[in-house]
Amino acid sequence: MPGVARDEGQGASLTAGAWHAKPPRAEILTLCTIQPDYANHCSRVFAASQQVLQIHAGKGRRTALAMFCLFRPRISTHRTPAVRWRPLVLTLLGFVTLAALGSNTALADDADDRRVRAGARLFRSLLAAETTLEAQAGTDGALHVVVFGGENATASDVSQLIAASGESGKSGIRDLPVKIERIASVTALDGSPKPAGIFLAGAPSDADLAKLIAWSNAAHIVLYSPFEGHVERGVAAGIAVEAKVQPYLNLPALQAAGVEIKPFYLKVAKVYP
Repeated sequence: MPGVARDEGQGASLTAGAWHAKPPRAEILTLCTIQPDYANHCSRVFAASQQVLQIHAGKGRRTALAMFCLFRPRISTHRTPAVRWRPLVLTLLGFVTLAALGSNTALADDADDRRVRAGARLFRSLLAAETTLEAQAGTDGALHVVVFGGENATASDVSQLIAASGESGKSGIRDLPVKIERIASVTALDGSPKPAGIFLAGAPSDADLAKLIAWSNAAHIVLYSPFEGHVERGVAAGIAVEAKVQPYLNLPALQAAGVEIKPFYLKVAKVYP
């Protein structure tokens, strides 16, 4: 029978007829020990409770209370695995988020690196388009170009791109040899020979950028930055990456530095403002 009660003193089973003669001090043993899936378990417990209530009229309240006490842990136990899984799911989501951020940072670094290398080639063409380039040569007859900042590998590649034309066996700009000087601080510019131009291989701080703009205007040399937003902030020249890659010129800044560019270069460049 689904609902059997056991007396605690004698351990004997009570029949339906003996129920009223000897009230049980017992618990329901078999109703909630079935191990089906959750839905079947609920339906079987409900059916068994109806049988018990029919057999033991008048004792239904006590029987139902005993069944509730036995059935309640089943609900909590069934939900526990979901609670245990929750920290693992949150941890996995955290790892995915960190991986996505790392990937975005790497992509941004690659984009800046490509801008710097493309900008180095355009900077070389900009120097070749200056109308008074020969006057920018030093006492040794060479064009001195400053590469400011940047990591060692990037600055080294930039230096080669500026100094060499890419043509076999040919270097220099307009038959003038090019000497590259790499510096990491604005104060180092004061102890160097006057350069023909400054190329930013790394993005400087806002304070250093303002100092570089002021220094290049006072020295009447071109300041070139391949980084987005610098031309609008007063840098003389840069690169525009849109439908196509173009030179990007700040005409007021070029005029303030006293740098004059040949007309053909102006025609192929994007001009600000």
